[in-house]
Amino acid sequence: KQYRVFKTKIKDLKCYFIEDKEHFTIGRNEKGKPNNIYEGKSDAEVKRRWAHFQSSAAELVYIMSKKQKNPVELVHCHDAQTALVPK
Repeated sequence: KQYRVFKTKIKDLKCYFIEDKEHFTIGRNEKGKPNNIYEGKSDAEVKRRWAHFQSSAAELVYIMSKKQKNPVELVHCHDAQTALVPK
């Protein structure tokens, strides 16, 4: 499966974002606010969603680390949903 990857610069730091509408469109509640990303229909569903994200992020990091020009050398992992990316 292919995903869209967005790139932006914040100051001099390149940042990449993965778009996966199937797993990360969390919808909105009755008040129109985005649903909590840490909640889902079940605990297992939330764990699957984060495992899927970590797999996609790790693959992106691997691909970007093999670039001839300006390979990715550092990945910032923040919070539990990125815990397996360095592995």
